[in-house]
Amino acid sequence: KPVIRALAKLIREQQLSDNLICEALISIGRLQDDDTKSDRFELLASLLSHHVPIVRDGVVAGLSFLDDRKAIPYLRRALTLETVRTLRGIIEIAIKDLETT
Repeated sequence: KPVIRALAKLIREQQLSDNLICEALISIGRLQDDDTKSDRFELLASLLSHHVPIVRDGVVAGLSFLDDRKAIPYLRRALTLETVRTLRGIIEIAIKDLETT
Protein backbone atom coordinates (compact mmCIF):
# COMPACT_ATOMS: atom_id res chain seq x y z
CA LYS A 1 0.00 0.00 0.00
CA PRO A 2 2.77 2.52 0.69
CA VAL A 3 4.11 1.98 -2.83
CA ILE A 4 0.73 2.80 -4.38
CA ARG A 5 0.46 5.95 -2.27
CA ALA A 6 4.02 6.95 -3.19
CA LEU A 7 3.27 6.44 -6.87
CA ALA A 8 0.07 8.49 -6.56
CA LYS A 9 2.07 11.31 -4.97
CA LEU A 10 4.70 11.25 -7.71
CA ILE A 11 2.00 11.38 -10.38
CA ARG A 12 0.10 14.22 -8.74
CA GLU A 13 3.30 16.20 -8.23
CA GLN A 14 4.22 15.59 -11.89
CA GLN A 15 7.61 14.14 -10.99
CA LEU A 16 7.46 11.39 -13.62
CA SER A 17 7.34 11.48 -17.41
CA ASP A 18 3.95 10.81 -18.99
CA ASN A 19 5.26 7.63 -20.64
CA LEU A 20 6.57 6.33 -17.33
CA ILE A 21 3.25 7.10 -15.66
CA CYS A 22 1.43 5.20 -18.41
CA GLU A 23 3.63 2.13 -17.98
CA ALA A 24 3.37 2.28 -14.18
CA LEU A 25 -0.44 2.40 -14.35
CA ILE A 26 -0.53 -0.59 -16.66
CA SER A 27 1.79 -2.46 -14.29
CA ILE A 28 -0.27 -1.74 -11.18
CA GLY A 29 -3.31 -3.05 -13.00
CA ARG A 30 -1.45 -6.29 -13.71
CA LEU A 31 -0.36 -6.86 -10.11
CA GLN A 32 -1.89 -9.91 -8.48
CA ASP A 33 -2.22 -8.56 -4.94
CA ASP A 34 -5.61 -8.60 -3.24
CA ASP A 35 -4.30 -6.47 -0.35
CA THR A 36 -3.73 -3.48 -2.65
CA LYS A 37 -6.50 -4.01 -5.20
CA SER A 38 -8.82 -1.35 -3.79
CA ASP A 39 -5.99 1.19 -3.51
CA ARG A 40 -4.90 0.44 -7.06
CA PHE A 41 -8.48 0.75 -8.28
CA GLU A 42 -8.90 4.11 -6.53
CA LEU A 43 -5.68 5.45 -8.01
CA LEU A 44 -6.58 4.34 -11.51
CA ALA A 45 -10.16 5.63 -11.31
CA SER A 46 -8.95 8.98 -9.99
CA LEU A 47 -6.78 9.45 -13.08
CA LEU A 48 -9.41 8.72 -15.74
CA SER A 49 -9.75 12.43 -16.43
CA HIS A 50 -6.01 13.18 -16.44
CA HIS A 51 -5.14 15.95 -18.88
CA VAL A 52 -2.60 13.82 -20.81
CA PRO A 53 -4.04 11.23 -23.24
CA ILE A 54 -1.23 8.67 -22.81
CA VAL A 55 -1.84 8.69 -19.06
CA ARG A 56 -5.55 8.08 -19.64
CA ASP A 57 -4.57 5.23 -21.97
CA GLY A 58 -2.52 3.67 -19.16
CA VAL A 59 -5.43 4.11 -16.77
CA VAL A 60 -7.84 2.28 -19.08
CA ALA A 61 -5.35 -0.54 -19.61
CA GLY A 62 -4.70 -0.76 -15.87
CA LEU A 63 -8.41 -0.93 -15.09
CA SER A 64 -8.85 -3.61 -17.73
CA PHE A 65 -6.09 -5.71 -16.18
CA LEU A 66 -7.67 -5.35 -12.74
CA ASP A 67 -10.60 -7.25 -14.24
CA ASP A 68 -13.13 -5.70 -11.87
CA ARG A 69 -16.63 -5.00 -13.13
CA LYS A 70 -16.97 -2.06 -10.74
CA ALA A 71 -14.78 -0.15 -13.23
CA ILE A 72 -17.57 -0.19 -15.82
CA PRO A 73 -19.48 2.89 -14.59
CA TYR A 74 -16.22 4.83 -14.31
CA LEU A 75 -15.26 3.85 -17.84
CA ARG A 76 -18.71 4.74 -19.16
CA ARG A 77 -18.41 8.18 -17.61
CA ALA A 78 -14.92 8.58 -19.05
CA LEU A 79 -16.24 7.57 -22.46
CA THR A 80 -18.73 10.44 -22.45
CA LEU A 81 -15.94 12.92 -21.67
CA GLU A 82 -13.14 11.53 -23.86
CA THR A 83 -12.13 13.77 -26.76
CA VAL A 84 -9.51 11.53 -28.37
CA ARG A 85 -11.18 9.15 -30.83
CA THR A 86 -8.58 6.39 -30.41
CA LEU A 87 -9.01 6.45 -26.64
CA ARG A 88 -12.79 6.34 -27.03
CA GLY A 89 -12.36 3.09 -28.96
CA ILE A 90 -10.03 1.68 -26.31
CA ILE A 91 -12.50 2.58 -23.56
CA GLU A 92 -15.35 0.93 -25.48
CA ILE A 93 -13.32 -2.27 -25.82
CA ALA A 94 -12.45 -2.21 -22.11
CA ILE A 95 -16.12 -1.86 -21.20
CA LYS A 96 -17.12 -4.75 -23.44
CA ASP A 97 -14.34 -6.94 -22.05
CA LEU A 98 -15.33 -6.21 -18.46
CA GLU A 99 -19.01 -6.83 -19.19
CA THR A 100 -18.18 -10.37 -20.32
CA THR A 101 -16.10 -11.28 -17.24
